[in-house]
Amino acid sequence: MNPLIEIAATEVESLLSLGATAEMAGRRYEGKTYLARLLGFSAFMTLLVSLLNRVSPFSFLTILAGMAYVVGATRFLSEGGFLTRATACVMTLFFLHSLDYIIGFTLAMLIGNSPSVYQSFDTLLHTGETRTIFTLINKSVQTGLFCFLRPYLHYIGRLPNRLMAVLFFVGTAAYVIMSSLLQMIITDSLFVMQAAVILSWVFITVGILACILATILSNKYQQERNRNNLSLLANRLMEKNYRDLSAHQRTLAKRLHDFTNHMKTLEALSKESPAAQAYIAELLSTTYRNVKRCRSGNDVIDAIINCKAEEAEAQGIPFTYSVRLTEPLRISSVDLCAVLANQLDNALEASLKLPQESGRFVKVIVEQRNNFLSFRVENRVAQNPFDAHGHLVSTKKGDPSLHGLGLKNIQDAVEKHMGTLQNLCRENVFVSFAVMQNTV
Repeated sequence: MNPLIEIAATEVESLLSLGATAEMAGRRYEGKTYLARLLGFSAFMTLLVSLLNRVSPFSFLTILAGMAYVVGATRFLSEGGFLTRATACVMTLFFLHSLDYIIGFTLAMLIGNSPSVYQSFDTLLHTGETRTIFTLINKSVQTGLFCFLRPYLHYIGRLPNRLMAVLFFVGTAAYVIMSSLLQMIITDSLFVMQAAVILSWVFITVGILACILATILSNKYQQERNRNNLSLLANRLMEKNYRDLSAHQRTLAKRLHDFTNHMKTLEALSKESPAAQAYIAELLSTTYRNVKRCRSGNDVIDAIINCKAEEAEAQGIPFTYSVRLTEPLRISSVDLCAVLANQLDNALEASLKLPQESGRFVKVIVEQRNNFLSFRVENRVAQNPFDAHGHLVSTKKGDPSLHGLGLKNIQDAVEKHMGTLQNLCRENVFVSFAVMQNTV
């Protein structure tokens, strides 16, 4: 075969290997910059593979060296991590070499002049004119397939790491088994042929199991993603609600202050009417009987505590609080809501399950020390909410997938700010204690 055609075929395969891997892992560059880098790396890969083929043609050493080079080179062509690039490389070379064998054996059976498939295939690999035809057809099919699949390759890089690891394992196993089966099939031994068939069935079974496992992992990932999206949406809506509530409370406080001043003015102007003065005095006394408001300096915390204090009062639950903030908070309002509002919601919900004479209460302490912010919420419970394994047991009715969503919101927000969450129950008093670093 013409050495130039052989080098050109190697260059095409290098371009396809690097290009497909970079596409799957997410291209780092565009336009001429990407094309120049791709051509440079592919030229060096062509040189490397050509030298290794001179030492030992079609050896596993050449394949391993090529894989290592593709994974390393695409570090500079794509944005994907090592696992993504390795998986993309294995999948690319698996399909390229599968096409080599499929097209090769097909042509060997069509144009071979020997009754032995092995001899026809061997002729295909070494005869000049026949191999030239095979090379042109093979590389044309591979290039056409790459151009067809290129718009969809980037979806591979978006898979979660768990699925990526499964795909890497399955792809590597398929590649090794495919190469082993090829060596077994081209032999004249009946025993080896039978072993190859059995091994094929084993591989198919493992492949089906891997697909089932991948489907299960994908479903779990999607459920977890939907749950996280639901939690984020709930937290954002909660944060907006308490911000609006805080603004509403400030507006009411201003109007109440103005109303009091107006009533005092009317009282002074109605000296000639004792009945009017008595009525105005009664309104003023009612106005002054305001519930003590939390004024910590943080609007969201104030709104949450004031809102929950009103809820507790309406439900006959004694509610006490202490808030001590020493500096402005850098924690987002969404995360503040995720922790404090859910803690108080859980405490009020548990308190409502107790009869009023059983000592209901909710106590909340928000304290800032150094660079840490802590939330401690205590409430009485009817029974220990932990099971024998130390897990909290939800008593909510309805969709089971929504059970524990509030607790997960708290845990996620705490972990986001490098904090901890502790839940404990002693003498029918439940304590939720969360600590977060005061970071963005």
